[in-house]
Amino acid sequence: MNQSRSQKEPMSRKAKLYWAIGIVIVILVAALLIWHNFFYGNKNAVAATVGDHEYTTTEVAYYYNSVANNYISQAQQYSQLGMDMGYDTSLSPSEQTYNEEEGTTYADYFLQQALDQLQRVTILCDAAEQEGYTLSEEGQQSVEDNMDALYTYSEQSGAGSEESYLRMIYGRNMTKSLFEEMLTNAILADEYAQSKSDSFTYSDEDLETYYEELGTTLGEALLAPTRIYVKALKAVKNAGVTVKACSHITGGGFYENVPRMLKDGVRAVIKKDSYQIPPIFGMLAKKGDIEEHMMYNTYNMGIGMVVAVDAADAERAMEAMKSAGDTPYIIGSIEAGEKGVTLC
Repeated sequence: MNQSRSQKEPMSRKAKLYWAIGIVIVILVAALLIWHNFFYGNKNAVAATVGDHEYTTTEVAYYYNSVANNYISQAQQYSQLGMDMGYDTSLSPSEQTYNEEEGTTYADYFLQQALDQLQRVTILCDAAEQEGYTLSEEGQQSVEDNMDALYTYSEQSGAGSEESYLRMIYGRNMTKSLFEEMLTNAILADEYAQSKSDSFTYSDEDLETYYEELGTTLGEALLAPTRIYVKALKAVKNAGVTVKACSHITGGGFYENVPRMLKDGVRAVIKKDSYQIPPIFGMLAKKGDIEEHMMYNTYNMGIGMVVAVDAADAERAMEAMKSAGDTPYIIGSIEAGEKGVTLC
C-alpha cells in the first residue's frame, strides 16, 4: 500500500481491502503450484498453476504488489518511528538482499509470499465449493463496502479514477471486475477458514479430559513433540543398507510428499491397514467431519518418514531403526506405473 493510502481517513470497519489471507487451518492441504512466468509476457499469459487452476500474470501481480506494498508501507512507518526493518524504501526489491546465504532478494521473498497467499485462497475456495459453502450476506456486504470505498481511495491518492488507482496499487493490467472477483474469493476463503477454525475449538475442559483411547489427555496428545528421524536414518546407513528414496511426511500428507521421492515411471502402493493409525487422527476426523482422503492429504496419519529400500534389505533396515528407538512398519511397495501414490 502506498504512503498516501496509509494516511487515508478512517472508513467503514468492513471497507478494508482483502488482499491477504494469512489463515492456516487444520484442513489446509498443499497444492501443486508451478511457476511459469510473471513480469514478462502478456497480461493473459499463465504465470502460476495451483492444482487445475491457471493464473495470469495480472492475477499473480495482484498478490505480489499487495505483499510488496504492505511491507514497504510498514517499513516507512517504522522509519518514521526511528526503527529499521532492514528494508531501504529508496531501492527496488530486486536491488536488496533478503537472504544472503540463499542468494535471494526482497523481490524473491515478496514473490514467494504472494504465491503462498494465492495457494491458500485457491485451496480454501475449492474446499468451500466442494462443500457447497457460499459467501454469507455479511461477506457480500463486505465486498460491496470495499468496492464502494475505491472511489474515496482514488480521490485521496490523486489517481484520478478507480481504475487508475487499482493499476497504481496492483499493476497496470488490473481492472475493477478482476479486482472484485479476487476480492470476493479472498473474503470467501476467509469466511470458510473461520467456519472450519470454529469447528476445531476446544474448551479447557476438553483439553484436560483423559481419553482411554489416547492414553492421555487431549491437550497432551495434541502437543506431543515431533519425532526426529536422524538417528534412525543414520542407523540404516551404518547397517550398510542403501536408501533408494525417502520422504518426510509433513503438510500435504501422503499424497503430496510421497511422490516427491519417486522417479518417473514408478508409483508407491501403500496399505492403510499395514500399521495402527494413532487414535488422535480418528478423533480429529470425527470432530472436524473430515473425509478420509483429506486426512491423508493433510496429516502423516502416524507415519512421519517413508523410506524405500530394496526388498532384500527390508528386515535389516527395520532392525536398524528399532535399534535407534523407532517403531518401523513395512507399509507397501514401489511398483511400475504413473508417478504418484495409491492408498489401498
